[in-house]
Amino acid sequence: MFGARHFYYYLANCHIYIVFQFIKLRNCAKLKGMTRIKIAIFFTLLLTFFAYLQLAPTFVDPDSFYHTKMALIMKEQGVIKEFPWLKFTSFTQNFTNQHFLYQLALIPFVTVFPPLLAVKIASIIFATAVIFFFYFFLKRWQIRWPLFYTLILLSIPAFVFRINLAKAGPLSIIVLLIALSLIWQKRYWALGILSFFYVWLHGGWGLMIILAACAIISDLLINKWALKRINWKLIATVTIGLTAGLIINPSFPNNLQFYWEQVVQIGLINYQGIVAVGVEWYPMKITDFLTTNVLGWILTIGTFSVFLWRVKTGGATVNKEKFKQILTLYIFSGLLAVMTLKSMRFIEYFAPFFILANAFLLDFSLPQNFSPRDEIKKFWKKNAVNKIIVSYLLITWLVVFIGKNIELRDFTVKGFSWQYLAGASEWLKQNTPERSLIFHTQWSDWPMLFYHNSNNVYTAGMDPTFFYRYDQELYKTWVTIGARQETKPEEKIKNDFGTNILLLKLTEKKLLEQIEKNPQFVLKYEDKEAKIFEIQ
Repeated sequence: MFGARHFYYYLANCHIYIVFQFIKLRNCAKLKGMTRIKIAIFFTLLLTFFAYLQLAPTFVDPDSFYHTKMALIMKEQGVIKEFPWLKFTSFTQNFTNQHFLYQLALIPFVTVFPPLLAVKIASIIFATAVIFFFYFFLKRWQIRWPLFYTLILLSIPAFVFRINLAKAGPLSIIVLLIALSLIWQKRYWALGILSFFYVWLHGGWGLMIILAACAIISDLLINKWALKRINWKLIATVTIGLTAGLIINPSFPNNLQFYWEQVVQIGLINYQGIVAVGVEWYPMKITDFLTTNVLGWILTIGTFSVFLWRVKTGGATVNKEKFKQILTLYIFSGLLAVMTLKSMRFIEYFAPFFILANAFLLDFSLPQNFSPRDEIKKFWKKNAVNKIIVSYLLITWLVVFIGKNIELRDFTVKGFSWQYLAGASEWLKQNTPERSLIFHTQWSDWPMLFYHNSNNVYTAGMDPTFFYRYDQELYKTWVTIGARQETKPEEKIKNDFGTNILLLKLTEKKLLEQIEKNPQFVLKYEDKEAKIFEIQ
């Protein structure tokens, strides 16, 4: 254990070092007009903002408990190659830790702080880092008014909510921002290394392929589909990096089957009509897609209006490299928009790249001597009506921004308590044999059960699609028991699932009513959250 812990501390430090090496986008040191004090204030304000949203001993996403537990196990045991805590799932058969580097990055936090608090602190830092990277990406590529675009991004509630979760998503966004910068700088060795580590960091590494493809397509469009201009170095770099990340991997070759299920079966095919998948996999309504990003759409309308005006007046000078960047961003954000409409989880990627696309086009379209500050001052001084308009718009934005984030914080506070199911888990740990199976009917409860008690094995968790693909008939039986459609659930639980322990939450009222009327079920434990029964 001693050796494993030290190995992981070393690997974690290496991982952090590599990340910060990639952070060094060229010319970032030349921070025109922004002193170190201003940077410190900006960083502190961001930390305070995200800390405010996280200021409660709860997690809105159950996966937070899973990632915390995995970090703790990795800290003690090293690489996790087997996953015995779920029995009826293809996830166990082809176990792949798709968030390996994310959980590795959590280890220093869970070492210093109490585990769940540690992950909350890490989430605050990672969310802050996303906004910081977004801002400095704009600075690096000399886009004017980066703070303006950053504030628009922070005004998208769905985006803020997603990056505030204890997930690898924020780090994934950072990787894509770095990757895009490396593509434009033609730093292929660095891009290849980044692609390799991206596979170890996040299951959505396929976005790297899409990003590279968008860069290649934009290049072809600018060069009138001259196939000889295809950037084979870019294709080879990303392909080799990602392939190496898949093969030189603790989970190889299981990860190949896992990603087939995760990307194709869950992501593309998506059994949402058959299986109750996670909320994030369901489509986002068009109305929600439009209303959650109102300022972004206003920015888009304004940007294209300015661009068309510049084209019409002949003021826009053609800059191939700049226009390739703009095309890349719009193609990529367009694809992300389609993905968001299919699965709402992709809003965290769509929002920043969509704002970047508009920022680059607007910067390209406006004259270099254009100053929004001067224009606003002129507009303000012109007459009293203009002052009212400016004041109204500013106050409206502040009221909406503050109101939306208060709503978001209230929603976060109502999440899962850190002690949720802790009492029932402790009873199971003390009163059931190690590795004995616990039957439960809600797959989303598993992360909390797993965090509080890893001595037992559970029926379902992670994503029910893995259960469905493991055994469709058994999955249907599990669903019918939970839906109170089995007349003799005790026989199904004992014979089909091989256990005599049943855990039910008090919120499962109809099923509880059926179980409590059945003399075969004997109540063994009860608290304000759950009841545990033993089948005679």
